[in-house]
Amino acid sequence: KTAVLFGNILAVLLVGFAFLAVGVFVSSLTESQVIAAVLSIVAFIFLYLISATMMDTIVKTFPKADA
Repeated sequence: KTAVLFGNILAVLLVGFAFLAVGVFVSSLTESQVIAAVLSIVAFIFLYLISATMMDTIVKTFPKADA
């Protein structure tokens, strides 16, 4: 159970770092902090929707085998 806990903590940290990287990248594209914040939120929502769609596709493609 400890390995699962550390794996989850690592996953949350990596997702947080990825969001931070996207936010810094978007911020580097514009001089306005408000525009950067709005574009970052739009990018996060887009990434969330893409990941949800991909997970749905993966679940439908590889159904769980009943043992």
